[in-house]
Amino acid sequence: MLIDQPAVVALDAAGAPADVLPDVWDLKVITEINGEQTITWTMAANDPRAALIVNEALVQADGVRFRIKKVTTARESTDTPTIAVYGEATWYELAGKPRLVDREWTSSLAGPAVTAALVGTGWSVGLVTVTTSRSWTWSTGNPLEVLRQIQQVHGGDLTFDTQTKTVSLRPTQGEDLGLLFAAGRNVNTLRRIVDTSQLVTRMHAVTEDGYTFASINGGKDYVDNNTWTAEVIHGYLTYSESTGSGAMLALTQAALAEYAKPRTTYEAEVMDLSAIANDNLEDPHLGDEAIVFDEQIGIQAKHRIVRLEKDILEPWHTVVTLSSTLRNLGDGSDGGKFSGEDDPSAVKPKPPTGLNLSTAGYWYNGSPRSSVQATWSLVTEGISGYGIAIAYYSVRITGGRTARADNTTVGFDGLDPNQLVSVQVCAVSVDGVASDWTPAAQITTATPTADIEPPTPFTLSSQSGMITIAWDRMIQGGGIPYPPPLYLAHIQVQEGTSAAGPWIGAGAVTTAVPTLIRPHTDHIGETRWYRGRCVSTTGVEGSWGTTSSVVVTSAINTAVSDAQAAANAAAVAASNAQTTANGKNKIFTQMLSPIPADGLTVGDEWYVLNVSGQIIGVRIWNGGAWAARPFVADSVIVPSSVGPILLADGAVTAPKIVANEALINKIFTDELVASKVSGVMIQGDAIDGKTVTGAVVRTAASGARTQLDTNGLRVIDSGGNDLVRLGFSYPTGLAVRDPKTGGMLEASGMIFGSQFLTPNGHPRGWDTVAVNTPNYTRVGQYATAISSLSGRANLVAYVAIAGNSGGSELNSMDVMVQVHSVSNPASPTTNRLHAAQNPVSWTNLTVMNTETVILMEPADFGTAGNAYPVVWVRNRNSGSRSLQAWVGPIAVLPA
Repeated sequence: MLIDQPAVVALDAAGAPADVLPDVWDLKVITEINGEQTITWTMAANDPRAALIVNEALVQADGVRFRIKKVTTARESTDTPTIAVYGEATWYELAGKPRLVDREWTSSLAGPAVTAALVGTGWSVGLVTVTTSRSWTWSTGNPLEVLRQIQQVHGGDLTFDTQTKTVSLRPTQGEDLGLLFAAGRNVNTLRRIVDTSQLVTRMHAVTEDGYTFASINGGKDYVDNNTWTAEVIHGYLTYSESTGSGAMLALTQAALAEYAKPRTTYEAEVMDLSAIANDNLEDPHLGDEAIVFDEQIGIQAKHRIVRLEKDILEPWHTVVTLSSTLRNLGDGSDGGKFSGEDDPSAVKPKPPTGLNLSTAGYWYNGSPRSSVQATWSLVTEGISGYGIAIAYYSVRITGGRTARADNTTVGFDGLDPNQLVSVQVCAVSVDGVASDWTPAAQITTATPTADIEPPTPFTLSSQSGMITIAWDRMIQGGGIPYPPPLYLAHIQVQEGTSAAGPWIGAGAVTTAVPTLIRPHTDHIGETRWYRGRCVSTTGVEGSWGTTSSVVVTSAINTAVSDAQAAANAAAVAASNAQTTANGKNKIFTQMLSPIPADGLTVGDEWYVLNVSGQIIGVRIWNGGAWAARPFVADSVIVPSSVGPILLADGAVTAPKIVANEALINKIFTDELVASKVSGVMIQGDAIDGKTVTGAVVRTAASGARTQLDTNGLRVIDSGGNDLVRLGFSYPTGLAVRDPKTGGMLEASGMIFGSQFLTPNGHPRGWDTVAVNTPNYTRVGQYATAISSLSGRANLVAYVAIAGNSGGSELNSMDVMVQVHSVSNPASPTTNRLHAAQNPVSWTNLTVMNTETVILMEPADFGTAGNAYPVVWVRNRNSGSRSLQAWVGPIAVLPA
């Protein structure tokens, strides 16, 4: 994914970022070794930022500061007027400084001469790592002309850092990172130039005090190399007085091996694939060595990039010039690796020291992960004690992963927790010479330990002696409820007989199954309390949440109690009558068998009571005993508040039939016809009907199964993991399981693509982030809400960070992206729906132009309302050094 960054930044007089020029074209930066460094571009004359484009104004592009030297306004035919801009790197100003008079140097290194040339210019010495010693005199000229003389005499490459205003002289610039220019891959046009104008086949060598290596070379003060031609062509090298005969002979042979063959130059228009592959190894830099390959014209060779015409906006039109030309020999002796005073031990760096490791656990897509941070001390010397310039550090960790670090810290993430890993570091000099590896440092990767805040209180209900515990799938936390993180495994549920306990385990609920049913038919009328706590996928338990209570009730007992009360009332009325209408029989209402003084008469009735005074039976006296009292009728109609009940031959017709468990177990019938059947469970071989509403339909109670519930249709594997979801409020109605991460991927991204959110007034410009630890500053504002009906998304945010001093500086900062219910929250905790899981933290990062941060945040923010991404930056610099921050569009990918 490509995310644009500012191509040209306008600077104020102090060198601080003032504005971004987003609408330019034909933007090219031309740089050559020991040569020019210029910039050109075109823009519309009516561009609102055209007022910033004036002569001598400062701009910055591709990490270099330029001063505008030529502004041309033109119009062709009826086209809109345009402005063509030409600028020169700020080091060109050295040509306008006071002239330096002739000065003699005797057996001197290059460093003192460079320092003297920069006195009073406002520029200073960076790194001078060429090791040649020369006796010479510079000619009168401005500081830039004198620096060119120093480079020609001592050899090497002059480089200028316009951010820090420093000048360096190195044996070479650039690296060999395996860069390949091949026809059909990244080359548009290719030209080869073969040049023998500097061919040498016999190289003479002498020290400054007249010594040669003739005594160890058969009396000859020269060496020959006729591998390319038999013709004798003389060349000469001069070495310092301290060079020994053996070293001088070896160095001369090595130098002649290069001069004894034609110099080949290639000019190619290439595609800068780093902008497409997002790989810095594809990014050509001045001085880099590259392989040129074209099978049709027979080219396969490694050469050095000596000139780079970089097309910033269309990298595929970048033009590079590659050459086999050797480094400048100055006054005759080589100034690079073949220097007269080069000591092989001096170019090998010492290994880094002070290797220290730290580790931290974190969560990613619901899985535990770990990171390791390595730090070490800066390397400044070779193994012989000479000063040396380090290009970068190489770091390796158990498992074969490696990393390159430009400073003294590097991090590895995505590691498995609780694993013993080893880390080693080596330093690589600007000559490409690597130090020995450090002894291995070891550490056991950390496991995420942060617990999850308590869940929201449960919603409780009771019916028919059953308690239903329902969770709304939210985390209560300390403020507004928010969706649970992806690494939540389940909510542990406990039950108590009081608000203070004692507590027993009652099961668990999850985001997939948020309801739990507890049977309590033996505790009708009693109160039960419930509480829950979150458990992560690694078993980390959170704190207990708020308790909720419910009284156990039973619809069966309620109905029976109502009927019993009605029967008791009837019994009272009957006892008042005492004698039936025929005047012969009596009615008794009591617990024990009636024994009246006047005896019993056939047909007397006895309503049997229990100890609570409830009627439990009816008996009739048959002359010898109390027998069951039958009631015989063709049909009986019982009035009811829910409708009449009809008892007739072969059928009971009623809107509602209530029975206790014992009676339900004794109901047998071939056919049951009803408008509605309510209960805890319906069992049978088949259910045939037109509509089933409000049910959970599944092929099995557990294990691998297909299940239809109120959320939608799910296909579940034997481990209880969802493989496919249909419904679940997804925009496309479909989500599938990612076999690599285990997360559910919504199909909308694959069908409709990603959503991009642009900040208000884009580009919004630079926001100043003051030093205010521990507070964060909101950068930019996104007025468009995230479109995700599932309440989940993967956010990819681009943030540019710039220093505020106008030069290179060390900065410390934290950068993160969160989701809030408003677009302009006052703080990271205000209206927060999702807290950042993957913030980026930098400590003592060298910021020279702009450093870019790409934040990748798996967000789970729920579906309660609007959700807005917000970027937060915290400045952890000491003192009063502020930062400048700029945000680009945010990509919203399905989760």
